[in-house]
Amino acid sequence: MNLVRSVVEKHTSSLSLMERVYSEELPNPGGIAKELGPNGVAELFSEIAEISNERDRLDREGGVNCDDLDDFWRAMTRLGSVIPYQARLYPAQVLEGLSHENRSVRFYVAHSLSRVPFRKALPKLQKALSMESDSLTRRVLTEAVTACSSIMACLREIVAKNRRLPVVWRDA
Repeated sequence: MNLVRSVVEKHTSSLSLMERVYSEELPNPGGIAKELGPNGVAELFSEIAEISNERDRLDREGGVNCDDLDDFWRAMTRLGSVIPYQARLYPAQVLEGLSHENRSVRFYVAHSLSRVPFRKALPKLQKALSMESDSLTRRVLTEAVTACSSIMACLREIVAKNRRLPVVWRDA
């Protein structure tokens, strides 16, 4: 068992089967991010890519139904819920995901950066946007560029650095 699977298993073993299978976020994603460490970022990306590649293969072959495809998506989304926490702890390693060969990894990294923006991500986001061909990933990259270039991003970055956890901002 690899590091990602063992850490996720440790944090989900006490959950009910329904929570483990149908939740869209892992419990204690900040703790998982810390346990994985900076080297775990690449491993997490590999796990997401592996699930995505298997989903794409089964979709192409037509050997799976839509419910199964949703299960693959949910598994990627659960793993992706750790990335915003990793972005605050290990930003350089997370930014490497913008150039990953798998579009799902690029999507989840961009989505995370739109949730926890920081200015230093802007050049890599702009480069990734200029090279992206997938329309959904381009849309999420555009959202991340907008988030990282806004004046509020500076405030969010300062607050997040002090908290060391992602902050979800809501407009009143």
